[in-house]
Amino acid sequence: MNEHELLDLLNRVRNDTLTVSQAIERLRQLPVELLSSARLDHHRQLRTGLPEAIFGENKTAPQLVEIFTALLKQKDVVLATRVAADKAGEVLSKLDGLTYHDTARILSGNDQYIPEDCGRGT
Repeated sequence: MNEHELLDLLNRVRNDTLTVSQAIERLRQLPVELLSSARLDHHRQLRTGLPEAIFGENKTAPQLVEIFTALLKQKDVVLATRVAADKAGEVLSKLDGLTYHDTARILSGNDQYIPEDCGRGT
């Protein structure tokens, strides 16, 4: 969750389009999510401005699918480094909305949630 998402959640509660109980349930999932293959920090981008980065080299394709599914569901920016092309192909065949950057060996997604005022690298 980024700052924009948090403000949207609070506005929805204020405007009675989301109940307090629903908001609490959403916030309860935010800080840390324990998966079988990883411990995801969903507050990282909110705290630091940078998304959670997954070291993909030692992860299997099914583990990356599990991790990316959880991150995509939370509308987090998805980023995995050191992902081999064959492993990326397996993940891409299971999930939509991801991009594999072959030269950098990076698998990314949810780029639409990167703030406009955020640097995009060189």
